[in-house]
Amino acid sequence: MDRQLASATREGQGVVVFSHFPVYPVSKYNLWNAAEVRALIDSYDVVKLYVNGHDHKGRYAGRNGVHYLTLKGMVETEQNAFSRLDIQNSSFQVTGYGREETRVLPYSSSIPLGHTP
Repeated sequence: MDRQLASATREGQGVVVFSHFPVYPVSKYNLWNAAEVRALIDSYDVVKLYVNGHDHKGRYAGRNGVHYLTLKGMVETEQNAFSRLDIQNSSFQVTGYGREETRVLPYSSSIPLGHTP
């Protein structure tokens, strides 16, 4: 992950990280080395969004300019929960369905995601 984030930095690219396990906010569902992963993310300003599952109640928190979004699960309920993520020039548009919320997550960067100078 360190090499990939360093490469994205050199290339002027923004990054969205997808994982099964959350790393923030701190909870019993977090990845076993969540503190190490957060420290790595903190060391690169190219990371704009971290998306995960595992905590079926869902969560959201912002930290050091990064959005940490835990998507809701459907295991303990009969209601659907899924999302569509649209990447805009200055924000992420999360369109939620069922139990999942719709939200706009702005990010600040002079380099849009996916842009290579």
